[in-house]
Amino acid sequence: MALVVNDRVRETSTTTGTGTLSLAGAVSGFETFVAGIGNSNTTYYSIVNANGEFEVGLGTVTDASPDTLSRTTIFSSSNSDSAVDFSAGTKDVFCTLPASKAVILDASGNIVANNGSALTNLNASNLASGTVPNARLDAQLQDVAGLAVTDGNIIVGDGSNFVAENGATARTSLGLGTAAVLDTGISNTNVPKFTSGVADNDFLRVDGTAIEGRSSSEVLSDIGGQASLTFGISNTNAVKIDSSSVADDEYARFTSNGLESRSTSEVLSDIGAITASSTDTLTNKTINASQLSGTVANARLDAQLQDVAGLSTTSGKIIQGNGSNFVLSAYTLPTSDGSANQVLTTDGSGAVTFETPTTGDITGVTAGSGLTGGGASGSVTLNVGAGNLIDVQADQVDVDLSELTTSTSDGDGDFFAVVDASNNQKKLTKGNINISGFNNDSGFTTNTGTVTSVGITPGTGLDAGSAVTGSGTISVDLDLSELTDMTATMAGSDEFIVLDSGAERRKAASEIGLSIFDNDAGFTTNTGDITGVTAGDGLTGGGSSGGVTLAVGAGTGIDVAADAVSVDVSDFMTNGSNNRVVTATGADAMNGEANLTFDGSELDVSGTLKADKGYIPEATLTDGSTINWDMSDESVAKVTLGGNRTLAAPSNSSTGQFCSINVIQDGTGSRTLTWNAVFEFKDDTAPTLTTTASKGDLFVFRYNGSKWLEVGRNLNISQS
Repeated sequence: MALVVNDRVRETSTTTGTGTLSLAGAVSGFETFVAGIGNSNTTYYSIVNANGEFEVGLGTVTDASPDTLSRTTIFSSSNSDSAVDFSAGTKDVFCTLPASKAVILDASGNIVANNGSALTNLNASNLASGTVPNARLDAQLQDVAGLAVTDGNIIVGDGSNFVAENGATARTSLGLGTAAVLDTGISNTNVPKFTSGVADNDFLRVDGTAIEGRSSSEVLSDIGGQASLTFGISNTNAVKIDSSSVADDEYARFTSNGLESRSTSEVLSDIGAITASSTDTLTNKTINASQLSGTVANARLDAQLQDVAGLSTTSGKIIQGNGSNFVLSAYTLPTSDGSANQVLTTDGSGAVTFETPTTGDITGVTAGSGLTGGGASGSVTLNVGAGNLIDVQADQVDVDLSELTTSTSDGDGDFFAVVDASNNQKKLTKGNINISGFNNDSGFTTNTGTVTSVGITPGTGLDAGSAVTGSGTISVDLDLSELTDMTATMAGSDEFIVLDSGAERRKAASEIGLSIFDNDAGFTTNTGDITGVTAGDGLTGGGSSGGVTLAVGAGTGIDVAADAVSVDVSDFMTNGSNNRVVTATGADAMNGEANLTFDGSELDVSGTLKADKGYIPEATLTDGSTINWDMSDESVAKVTLGGNRTLAAPSNSSTGQFCSINVIQDGTGSRTLTWNAVFEFKDDTAPTLTTTASKGDLFVFRYNGSKWLEVGRNLNISQS
């Protein structure tokens, strides 16, 4: 679980009371807490109710249904900085950075933090109040800070620490002996004594048992020195201060003329180091690890180190890569070494132990009967030898009965291979197999005896002779008188049975010419006695001799072709044109309406369309995580939300088209709807749906070619 703060994380909630909030989905243009902060992470939040209630605090995000935000720690609120007992209403819940947790720059560019306990590398000159704890001081200063300020005490080092001493102990540490009063002179342990003639600014020189004063010129004479020096930064020259202002605790830097003073900040700037001021950054800088305190967060580590940091230190487990991350091994290794020549073995459930391998004394493998291969060294392979009726494959041996030789004899000694009821394989001779054991699908019987008479029962169209009691022949004759009478009209394909030179044959009626029959009725080829044909109403032509033709007369609205008569509305219609709808303008007149066209799929009305009872049927959209809407046949629609949903951009939209949708809560309620960006609302703010179970919200839109613009809405509507 990590503390995460992110931009544009905002949802709504209708939760009341002081407990955990149920989040109702992201506001348009923002992310949800689960997407922006992450499951189980903490974040700073702000809750604002329309009635003025507010709360700022630290909470934990949980990915659930619905998502939740716990209110762990309250920083400030409208309830005297305690948890607010929120009343009813839709609250805005968003990620924020509380002022109490912010680090800012003051007017001088310095860092101002509510709690500076975690700041490092601070400039001590910026400490304005309080007392630095001894633990923050150098070890030697900690020694001094712990000493008493007793009158007469001096501070000396004892080789390990600074300690306070006085009296004889102090004199011993200073090399003055233990006596309170020392002898004068320049002998060992004596106090040196000055002679007369010592003037201000004199140098001191030992003279016998005393110290005398020496002027500058006398010193130069004593040491053989020179009265003036050559200054500069060349070899053997004297170096002088080349700066108009030199302050205590400053540093020196060579110039062309000597040494100039440099403050701490100037030295840091000269060498490119960093300070604790707000203008310094750590880019391309090096931090001494000794300056770090606390524990480096896992998020600051290399990805692989983050994997390792999250693993438990289970005894015997090793860290291994799985292709994506470092994980603990599924098996557990022994925590101590095994004996010589032992090997690691696993029990199959993750426990690995040292075991002494068991080896045999086989020195060779010989292929026995039915096998091939073998050997006395290396990897040895035995194979099953394929023989009669045996097929050998890589991992199986099969009986192949197709290899049997086909028997051409019918001897009783022939064998059948069978498997008995006990699944035993046996062989039986043909004479040992009973026919009763087979499926008698032919219906054979066991009847036996002597036939005394054989007769034939003839069918329709046949006559049979008498039965034969001994030997002989039964005659069968054709009797057409028994055939059923044909009452249907004959067709050319109907057939006659004819006798063709003694052979019985069949012939179709259409193949029999009338000329072969005896024309005893005297039929001739003469035609009737019509003497003239007159064209009646609607017809033309006719005549009284030869071939006569009648034709349909073409009139208004009638077109006559060689083999068709058609209605031609163009004969009595004005303004005719493709796709125009025809209307009646009189008893025998029509008009092609220029303002009313239909191309087979779209009816276009340019004028006023009046429909006393016209309506668009309401379509029910399919509920799902993403709801689709087809404007070609679902412009008036409703949908019942079974969970938090997203409404996709409508398909088949037409510029100027209106649509409406009734969004209904299911029996649970508090379902949210995320609108596609193609839907445009007032102030670019998507509406918050009614949360009451089984109630709905009605929205009306108009399409402008790129956006569905909201025309109106009616919220919290009862559906029955």
